[in-house]
Amino acid sequence: MPNASPRYRLTPKDALAAHDRALQCGGGAPGVVNRGSIESAIARPYAGYYRTIASKAAALTESLVGWWSEAATALGRRAARRSNRPSRT
Repeated sequence: MPNASPRYRLTPKDALAAHDRALQCGGGAPGVVNRGSIESAIARPYAGYYRTIASKAAALTESLVGWWSEAATALGRRAARRSNRPSRT
């Protein structure tokens, strides 16, 4: 569980643990498509530009939602390519 101190920083381990808990509660696909993208999204709020907790939360949310959207689009394209392949019968 995250430390409640004012200087707490979200870690990839925390994010992946939250993902696992969300899967247990609501279902979904296990695993991570691109761990580097998640690590980048988590690092963004701490880059020095975002001063308030609200702006840090907004930056993190925007990064994670953007990553998820890109990953979902990529997975959709991959599935579409597979379904458009001629059958081998």
